[in-house]
Amino acid sequence: MGKARDSTTPSGSYHARGSKMPKPERTLPYDTTLKEQVIRQQYALYEAKVKDTRKRKDFPTHIVQRVEAAAYQSLQHNYLING
Repeated sequence: MGKARDSTTPSGSYHARGSKMPKPERTLPYDTTLKEQVIRQQYALYEAKVKDTRKRKDFPTHIVQRVEAAAYQSLQHNYLING
């Protein structure tokens, strides 16, 4: 028996199951740019947290808590993106 015909190419020809279909182009530049932005954001948040820690006596508690929460959220977001 012949192989099952399960997909059609744009030209109308059939490909057998398991044949190599052309893969769509990857969005590597966009993915790389997004990862770089996340890394830069995390670095900026970390630097802000370090500076805030040094000046903790000068900052109100709610500002320190917001910076810490933003740094934590950014780290969690990065883990979701990079797996």
